[in-house]
Amino acid sequence: MSFRRSVPLFLGRVTGKMPPKLDAAFWRYLRLPKSIPVWRSHGQTRSGDSATLISSGIEPRADYFPALFFENDFEVESLGHLPVLSLGAKIKKLELSADLLALRMDRIQARLCFNRSYLRVPEWVRSSLKVPAEIQELASGHNSLRQDLRLIRKHGYTVTQSHSTEDFDAFYQSMYLPHGRGRHGPHAHLRSRDNLHEAFRRGLLLIIKKDGNAISGIVVEKVPSAISFAGIGVLGGDEQLLKIGALAAAYYFGLLHAREMGFAKVDLGGTRPCCTDSLLRYKKKWGAVVEPRPLHTNDYIMRWRSTNSAVSAMLAKFPLIVRDQGQLSALTVSDRENTGFEIPPGLYRKIEIPPMTDLEWPIGT
Repeated sequence: MSFRRSVPLFLGRVTGKMPPKLDAAFWRYLRLPKSIPVWRSHGQTRSGDSATLISSGIEPRADYFPALFFENDFEVESLGHLPVLSLGAKIKKLELSADLLALRMDRIQARLCFNRSYLRVPEWVRSSLKVPAEIQELASGHNSLRQDLRLIRKHGYTVTQSHSTEDFDAFYQSMYLPHGRGRHGPHAHLRSRDNLHEAFRRGLLLIIKKDGNAISGIVVEKVPSAISFAGIGVLGGDEQLLKIGALAAAYYFGLLHAREMGFAKVDLGGTRPCCTDSLLRYKKKWGAVVEPRPLHTNDYIMRWRSTNSAVSAMLAKFPLIVRDQGQLSALTVSDRENTGFEIPPGLYRKIEIPPMTDLEWPIGT
């Protein structure tokens, strides 16, 4: 066994002999969990077949992979908290009774516990955008974005800058929260008020107005060598405002601000690791590319015994983004010549399955 793979076992033997409070304090100091909750879920998948998923996460019913894998409600059985130190061996046994494995884990621990036969799916994928000399350049050959820019001109949107905490709180409650929940449902992963306020303090809030009334906003944060769109929202999450370009106006004025400040790049934050994710597609039409640089510390550790109809149906509808030798790749099924989705810029290859390990078909960026 290599030294790197023996480290967690060594730590487990040492800390396991400590008093419980010291043991817990040690793992808190490392900012790593000593055990993770694991569930076995069973139900009807998108192929119409019944299948079983082994998953982990904070809330199994809100976890990402069950929502992708199952078509409707599914039954969940808790398997308890499994020690990270012996997780690999225990999971190998559990895999025998499952169609799909998807464990949400700290990336460092996952690397120590699981070998390269398991796929790594980032929990969130970072995207960025080069600031163009003229925003209109982005719309070349893209009808949807061209229409958005028309709407901005048609409705005469204006923008004001604010450093006021009162304005920030109004934005957070009336725009950011309802917009995020409306777009992503009750289990949307939204930043806390304090977390987003820290980003606001390092930058500012752009308030977009129509006829003098605030309709959308965007928190623009200054980060090293770039500007970050830290939070965006539309008043009340109103679908009608989205249709008349309120969200597009926030992106537009955010890019104008980045250009005026002399920044060449905008960090657009994270999206879910799926090529057909609606937010990733929206960012892509503005010219965004995905980046292999991690956004968060967690990955999904993923594997399946055979590419059956349940797994194929999931990958056909939700082509996943996976880590691939320091880059990111698109993962789809091999028996579909026309995949039905467009690979976002920045994904260097498409892994076809089976076999899962065939990484030889390059795709231009």
